[in-house]
Amino acid sequence: MNEIEIKNHKIHEYKGLKIGIWKTANQAFIRRSWADIYFGDRKYLSDRGKKIQKSFKYLYLWDCSLPDGNSYNHKFGEGDGIFYPTDFFEVTESKAIAKAQNRIDLELEKVGMELVDPCLPTHIYDRETGQVTLRWCLLEDKF
Repeated sequence: MNEIEIKNHKIHEYKGLKIGIWKTANQAFIRRSWADIYFGDRKYLSDRGKKIQKSFKYLYLWDCSLPDGNSYNHKFGEGDGIFYPTDFFEVTESKAIAKAQNRIDLELEKVGMELVDPCLPTHIYDRETGQVTLRWCLLEDKF
């Protein structure tokens, strides 16, 4: 088995965008991932690795929504919940959230956008799609 299906996940909000966190304790799956080192012999681990091994229980997969409406790892929003040992895992939930937050920050900086003044309405009606969306502005348009 080279894949695993994880149906449930937590959602965290960050800068108006969503972060999804899935977790698995499936040892057969973990042993096919890079985290297999934490099941191995302690003598080959650094002090930091030994500390991680001691508290290691789950792999946490992260994904985040982006300003263009897509998701970074293409897991969030598809709803399939199928992951592979090469997917983007971390050994703690806080590291997974930090990775997603960093990705969101980089994507917002790349497109030069940020949420507009919080005193203004946070959502607008998009006539083209007929949906309500977050209000964004280009950084150079701020005054």
